Amino acid sequence: MKINVSMGDIMPLKIRFFGRLADNLGAKTIEIDKRNITAKQLLEVLKEALGDKSRYLFDDHGNLRAGVLVVVDGQPLSMIGGENAKIEGYEDIYFDTIDIYEVEGGG
Repeated sequence: MKINVSMGDIMPLKIRFFGRLADNLGAKTIEIDKRNITAKQLLEVLKEALGDKSRYLFDDHGNLRAGVLVVVDGQPLSMIGGENAKIEGYEDIYFDTIDIYEVEGGG
């Protein structure tokens, strides 16, 4: 699946999905023709572009789901300014999931 949100003659911003997110979305890469935006604007574009499948990234309140990690140029979004971080459009952006399991033993 390739989603292309056109904003003119701009090189597309590639967003990569890994693990279970890629499986659930049916895509490993989404291209969005938008640059020089904030991370919040990027997330809003993704919500719209993904439609019903956005539920895999966002909760009922529109916030990123717990366990979804957004990484920009190797840095977690939370470490570079959160939703206010500027996305120039040349960064390596990907979404991944973090799974934590509780293992119980018995005897």
